[in-house]
Amino acid sequence: MASSYGGSISNEDSTNSYFSSEAGEGRSVSAKEEVREKLRQDMEAFIKAGGCIEEAAMGVSSDPPKKPESNYGRRPI
Repeated sequence: MASSYGGSISNEDSTNSYFSSEAGEGRSVSAKEEVREKLRQDMEAFIKAGGCIEEAAMGVSSDPPKKPESNYGRRPI
């Protein structure tokens, strides 16, 4: 039985936390350990809430293929 987690990262979390790619200190060993610990806690909460974790096959993506876009002739004169 697959269950959706419903958890999300708020705008504040994404700009002020270890999830931000702009944070220079986010590359230290201790910062990475904090990320791993947070991930472990989130996974435990997800499983306790009835969720299950499935492994996806290599090459599988949740993004559907996009239609090719032609920009020919769209340049302003």
